[in-house]
Amino acid sequence: MARAGDSVQLSIRQPDGSLLHDVTLPLERRQAQLFRGTGLRARTGGWPPGLYQGEVRLIRDGREVDRITTTLTLTP
Repeated sequence: MARAGDSVQLSIRQPDGSLLHDVTLPLERRQAQLFRGTGLRARTGGWPPGLYQGEVRLIRDGREVDRITTTLTLTP
């Protein structure tokens, strides 16, 4: 369960492994479930094809207490 003072870090990695987007959002109250989103507008010509990785980390007192990772493959 997320507590007040925790933060959620959302990150997206490109097919080459480089960090495309990273944001940390503070949580203001205790929550059993929560939804947060992040993202970027598509580049001109769209996103390059390949495997993208998204990761969500729950941070409490500067330490990671939970993590979930997912992948998405974009095809031309």
